[in-house]
Amino acid sequence: MAIVRPVAVTNTSPIIALVGVGRLDLFGVLFERVIVPFEVWSELTDKSNAAEPPRVVELPNAYFLPAPLMVPGQDVLDFPAGLHAGERAAISLAKAHGAWALLDDGEARRTATRLGLFVKGTLGILIQGKRAGAVAAVRPLVEAMIANGCRFAPGLVEEVLRAVGEGG
Repeated sequence: MAIVRPVAVTNTSPIIALVGVGRLDLFGVLFERVIVPFEVWSELTDKSNAAEPPRVVELPNAYFLPAPLMVPGQDVLDFPAGLHAGERAAISLAKAHGAWALLDDGEARRTATRLGLFVKGTLGILIQGKRAGAVAAVRPLVEAMIANGCRFAPGLVEEVLRAVGEGG
């Protein structure tokens, strides 16, 4: 029996975090297709000499949206004022296509959950990667992400490490 891999729509932060530790390949392992909204691509390419765009382009299952899309019903979604364009686009597209939303920001995650979406963040991707046998150890990746400037909610890292048998 074939394993069904979901389609996901990503925001910027999971891409930056995973590229920073050399594990963007997890998108290919865990997801059938990863949709990169125009707004997210714009955020990534706005930085001169950014490391992320070339790595994302190499993904065989990445699908890039060449322009902002007006998703049916997007205008009626109730987005908090603090959400960035990439977060709004990822949530809107995930809602329209029944895809997972890959988000790290707490407010964006709460909004997506309220709209009935399945949400996974960078740490959840690492957990799923370990369970799939694609990640040997989560702790060194998380430590490298933190050293690279990623921020995670207090207590969340220890909770994640316990969940994958690396706590303590």
